[in-house]
Amino acid sequence: FALPIVPAYYVGKAVSQNQFFTALNVNGKLIQWFWFPCVVPTWMAGLTMMVIMSKWVVVGRYQEQEFSVQSFLYLRWWFVDRAVHMWEFWVGRFFVDTLLLWLIYRLMGAKIHISVELKTFIREFDLVEIGSESSIKHPICCRRFGKWEEHEGPSLYFRKIY
Repeated sequence: FALPIVPAYYVGKAVSQNQFFTALNVNGKLIQWFWFPCVVPTWMAGLTMMVIMSKWVVVGRYQEQEFSVQSFLYLRWWFVDRAVHMWEFWVGRFFVDTLLLWLIYRLMGAKIHISVELKTFIREFDLVEIGSESSIKHPICCRRFGKWEEHEGPSLYFRKIY
């Protein structure tokens, strides 16, 4: 997930080469901070696209099912879940209650009406369907951990939420 740094670096390099943006003289020191408003949104957009692509490449479409925590399916879910958690911390918090969050969740596979007021985050996107004029204020997770079986270990169960 360091890949979004690359386009952000080149945007910052291009902006800092412009003489208008390069120098701010503070106590005899040149400070080049004018690139910051260009680099951070570029990094945020890059990280968002990486998380969306990793969801579709690693997991594909979430389905209602139950599987063991000791399976490869669980490892794939865990990887995407951690990536989404990181995205929520670094980028998603700035998109809460905006159309950008709605767009990102649509790209992730959630069926959310455009009039929905999203004040929180969603996981297991393909299993979520939210109708018009709704307001979501608490996190939505479409998973539940099952009982610990003696021979199989714990399980994870996905279910749809309407």
